[in-house]
This record gives sequence, structure tokens and C-alpha cells, in this order.
Amino acid sequence: MDKDIVPELAKAIDESFKLKTKESRVLKDKLLRLKKKMANHEDSSQFAKELGDILADAFKDNLKDGVLPDGKMYYNIADRLINPRLKENYNIINDYGKEVQTSLNKDAGISIKAIDSGYNEDKVRGIVNYVSNSDKYEDAADTFYSSIENFSMSVIDNLIRSNADFHYKAGLSPKIIRKSNGHCCDWCSNLVGVYDYKDVKDNGNAVFRRHRHCDCTVIYDPRDGGKKRNVHTHKDWTDPDKNDKIKERIKLSEKEQSNKGLNRETRIDKKKIFSNDYDRKFNSLGENKRVTKELRSKSKEILRHRDGTKFEDLVFVDSKTGRSLVSNKFNVENTAFQTKEMKKMIKSLEEGRVIAIHNHPGSLFPSVDDLNVCYNRKYKYGLVIAHNGEVFKYSVNNNFDMILYNIVFNKIGINGYSEEYKNELTKLGISIEVLK
Repeated sequence: MDKDIVPELAKAIDESFKLKTKESRVLKDKLLRLKKKMANHEDSSQFAKELGDILADAFKDNLKDGVLPDGKMYYNIADRLINPRLKENYNIINDYGKEVQTSLNKDAGISIKAIDSGYNEDKVRGIVNYVSNSDKYEDAADTFYSSIENFSMSVIDNLIRSNADFHYKAGLSPKIIRKSNGHCCDWCSNLVGVYDYKDVKDNGNAVFRRHRHCDCTVIYDPRDGGKKRNVHTHKDWTDPDKNDKIKERIKLSEKEQSNKGLNRETRIDKKKIFSNDYDRKFNSLGENKRVTKELRSKSKEILRHRDGTKFEDLVFVDSKTGRSLVSNKFNVENTAFQTKEMKKMIKSLEEGRVIAIHNHPGSLFPSVDDLNVCYNRKYKYGLVIAHNGEVFKYSVNNNFDMILYNIVFNKIGINGYSEEYKNELTKLGISIEVLK
């Protein structure tokens, strides 16, 4: 019986992909922009293109001469190698695009959630069939690699189209922008411009299409399409019959906050935080009484100090003595700062001795940056003190794959934390526990 080459080949491709994603400056930059709520769909397209290029390179690096039987990628090989990897690329890109769209919606005052791009099974099947029908893989290789990039970028195109369509049906007037890279063909040049979605929404419209090696960018920002236009006077108008329906979908932010100068979304839940149940959460950490008392006390100090702000404090606690250092004067949103004294503490103590505490004003799960810092500084573990009363304990056993973590992170954001996701994180060498 001939040896099944797919498992070993799939593993090699996945390892190449994982390594290249870690090394990619483009991906790191786009993830940072996403974290800082600065990303738009130009970032989404660049993220998709980079991920498509990386996957294509991973195939290219491992499908050398002599690897495939008779130099041909038979269907049973092509389907098992290509389909799951394109699906994984879709998941990563779709999650990134949804995060961007959700942020843009929020900035535009739109309460509608971002929706999925939709996995294009027909396109994937076409790629698999093309490669497997070629007598020699090398004859199909170049087109296959460009198809991976094309497929990856089309995920964002389809996501933009789906969300623009949803907004159009909700009563808004989306505008679609198509931009070139400055070196495009005549066909692409003729499509560059700004379009009202209602004029290009029909299936088959060329604005959303891309050819092989096409680097054009399709953009939708809901902040540019919040009003209807009267086609005769060209003035903004509001349909009184639809006004109430639109208001149901739009977050009105004109009400004054009950506490002047404070961000209502980042107020702490005092009822939960200053309760016996909250105090007991720290008992579950298994530290000695002195350290437990310090962890509990400093956590509450952080929350009192940063109540109603988007700023973060950082505390280091020596897990043997209970000695602590505090950084609470760094006023950059969603960023914690390590002081010189803290750096000295990390260097002077053995690895795995320092416990780090910092707050998350948005009450989010530990981020990629949190985990990277935990691993690089060799914390015993970290604590994220959420403004809603949650406490997350996290630790990292190895240099994890940040792309895979972001996939799980986004799933948790949608579905909540569960045993299933806990197991997925464990496979990545990450431990995250919600203290009870």
C-alpha cells in the first residue's frame, strides 16, 4: 500500500504558516491597529493579502519536486490539503474584518452588529478541481498560489458587501469606495471611484470583483453613508415614516452622562467589587495570607483609581514576600506601563515569582499583548481586573501562536468563555481561568 503523504505534508505546511505569521510585521501592525480601534477596511484588505501570501508561500515551500506522486496533486490530496487551510484562512480574515466593521459601526453610532462574509465553498471547490485536474502540479502552481491570495482578499470584499447590504436594508445609504494600488490594469482603473451601494448592489457588479494578481482595495465606512439623499434637490432628508425604525438601530449618544468627566462605559461595578464574594475570588489563588491580602487590596486600589476612565494601572507583587510596586501615572488609553523599579524587580527575582495585576476598562479577556508580556517577563501569572467585577488569571507555558489565539479570542467575545475554548487555549500552552 502506498504511504499517505497528506498528514506529514499538512503538518509541514501548517508549521511553515505558523512560523511566517509570527514573523510578519504586517500582521503585527494590523493586529495592533485593531487593538487600538484604529483599523479600517484598508487594514482588513492588507491583513487578508498578507495572510494569503503567507499561506501560498507555505504551500510553495513544502511542495517541492518529488513530493507529490507522479508530480501530480490528485483530488484526494488536493481536497485534504487545500480545503481546510483555506477555511482556516477564511476564519482568521473574517474574524478580523468583523472586528473592524463592528468598530466602524460603533464609531458611526450604529447598533447593528457586523455580519459574516460567508464561506465561498464554490470558489474553494473550483481551486481544488483546477489543481487536481492538472497533469502536472508545477503547471498549475503559479495560478494556485495567486488564487490563494485572491480568495483571501475576496473574504473582505464579501464581508463589506454583506454589511453594506444589511445597512442599506436598514435604511442607511452606504457608499462603496474602490481604490487601486497605482499600478493596476485598465479594467481596474475604470472601476476606481466612489459608488452609492444601491447602484452596485446587484449580483455580478464588477465593483466587487477582482482578477488574478489584483491588489485593488474595496472599502466601506458606515460613517460616510449615514444619511439618505433626495435625488431631485440633492439635500439631506429624513423619511418621517422610517425615522423611528432607524432610531431603533442607531445608538443615540446625546444624553449627558450622569457623572461629568467619567466614561459611563468604564465605570466599575461597585456592588460586585466591594462585596464578600469578590474578596473570596482571591482566596482561590492559593497564595499565603500576606500575598493574598496584597493582591486583593491592590486590585481594589486600581479599580478605584481608574473608575470611569480608559486608563490602566500596573502592579507587581512578589509572590513570596507580598512586596508590591505600583505604576499608576501613565495616562495612555488601554496601555499599562512598567516603571524602572519594576524592571529591576523582574531582573532581580527568579523567574516565575512576580504576579502582575492590571485593569481592563472595557472588561475584556486577556489580550495577545497581555500573554506575550506574561511569557517574556516570566510572570508566575497575571491577573486582569475587569471593571465589571470579573477577574481573569492567565499564564503562558510557551511562545504561542498569536493568530490562533486571536481566533479563539474572537469566538469567546461572541459566544462567551466555555470549557471548549479553555481546552483550545490549553493546546496553545495558555491557561486562562475566570476566578469564582
